[in-house]
Amino acid sequence: MEQDLVMIEATIAAPRERVWQALTDPRELDGWLTLELDAPFKVGEMSTGTVYPIDEPMPWRSFTEVMEPPRQLVYRTPMVRIGEEITDDTSWLTTDTQLEPSGKDTYVRVIVTGLANAPIEERDTIVDDITGSWKYLLSELKAQVEE
Repeated sequence: MEQDLVMIEATIAAPRERVWQALTDPRELDGWLTLELDAPFKVGEMSTGTVYPIDEPMPWRSFTEVMEPPRQLVYRTPMVRIGEEITDDTSWLTTDTQLEPSGKDTYVRVIVTGLANAPIEERDTIVDDITGSWKYLLSELKAQVEE
């Protein structure tokens, strides 16, 4: 059976509006996602910027599909290697981040879909990378908003 999604969940001890701000405000993204956006996310538009992982900077490209403050952010990222162009044949990963109030806390659910479109020989590595990355990123988000 093909794995097409990864789901990561966390509870953050902060109000949903605060978590939403950290999730969508370009000034705050650099703190937990190490992402510098060229402009804020906007539904129906491509976002560009630079993400700074541990090794070297990489270009960021995403297409924002849904922004329902402070509840849901959905965007797609192309499955291309650095330097590859986006074409009509490009496969995309969709990241759906959902925020739900849980008392004074916020329950965060991140669902990444589209993994079945990844090359079969790379799929397990991609799933592991996405799972590990989002676990780490949610811990960073949590540390930032719980300060």
